[in-house]
Amino acid sequence: MDTQSNSKICINIHESNKYNQRNATTTLKISKDYQFINLEKTTITINKGSKITITGNITDKNKNLITQSKLNIKIAGIDIANITSKDGKFTYDYTTTQNKGTYDILITAQETDNYHYNAKHMSLKVT
Repeated sequence: MDTQSNSKICINIHESNKYNQRNATTTLKISKDYQFINLEKTTITINKGSKITITGNITDKNKNLITQSKLNIKIAGIDIANITSKDGKFTYDYTTTQNKGTYDILITAQETDNYHYNAKHMSLKVT
């Protein structure tokens, strides 16, 4: 789904001894597509101190991979990584330091000139 934004731009040229005053209006149209984060898993269950791997890809509305997407990964609200997808795919390894409990993993694809940002949640269960 495309989203479009139209903005009116008004240009005013003030009168001088060489030029008469003029006004002009035009419309600037901006279009962006949505990008989608697709995760291999939505829940990871491990023991404290174990290594996890977060894997997925970034696609457009037609399921085409989007290359060079900038991603941020947070666990329990704490930034753990900023990565760039390669060929539309990403993998990140992390050794858990969290105590027993369930934690939110948030993966965010940053907004670009062509795409809106998007975010996806996962669960990390530490036993």
